[in-house]
Amino acid sequence: MKMKAFLLLLAMMCILGATCFAEKAPLNQDAVSLPHERMALGGIHVGDTMENVKSILGDPDSKDYGFSQMAEKKVATWAYGNSASIYFFENNGEYYVQIVKVDADNGFATPDGIKVGMDEKALKKAYGEPYFYVASKNGAAQYRYRNDRYSQVEFVFQVKDGKITNIGLGFND
Repeated sequence: MKMKAFLLLLAMMCILGATCFAEKAPLNQDAVSLPHERMALGGIHVGDTMENVKSILGDPDSKDYGFSQMAEKKVATWAYGNSASIYFFENNGEYYVQIVKVDADNGFATPDGIKVGMDEKALKKAYGEPYFYVASKNGAAQYRYRNDRYSQVEFVFQVKDGKITNIGLGFND
């Protein structure tokens, strides 16, 4: 289970951290940062406690606890079904949301109603131009939008053939 948590955390860091695409685009310095209230997924914000997550989503279907050598922190992963994961880091004895990841249309949406399976056009209509956009040669694209309060907190939307396939919310160090 610890290896599974580590591999899931590593996968999310790939999505939210270094881009896995072939062609990088320059940052859009004119992009508007999103207010903190609009930076949630399934009602969960980065920085929420486990208790807050449980009060919104109920008990997770599975829980896993471990230690991240990369972050040098205790970590926890809560899964809701097979398509929603919430990653927590421990700080002073309390666990806080660091990443929320969704990869199916499972009811999780942003406060603007954006969810997996929607058209790419809905994403741009809701949030405008991202501060970072990159497209690969295989029809996949990635949009990133920043938080106006914490510049390291981002939405990352993966798009394939015009449809949103994954949504990530979390820290991008």
